[in-house]
Amino acid sequence: MVAREGRRRLREAGVERYEAREILTGLPMPTTVRAFKVQMEFAVQALSTLNPLPADYMSDGYWPEYEGATRIG
Repeated sequence: MVAREGRRRLREAGVERYEAREILTGLPMPTTVRAFKVQMEFAVQALSTLNPLPADYMSDGYWPEYEGATRIG
């Protein structure tokens, strides 16, 4: 459940596009996007260890935000 929510948030932020661009063109993912991805992975790990998992774990307060991740330059 938590991992699925993390993947959804990464997908909505456009991180997959940066990863694909990096693989296809060799252009590195911007540092800010990479840092956001690491923060999301940490949040998934941290939330996964909670017992019991909060009923509202999908609330934005549990997850990092990065508005600029959707912009590919």
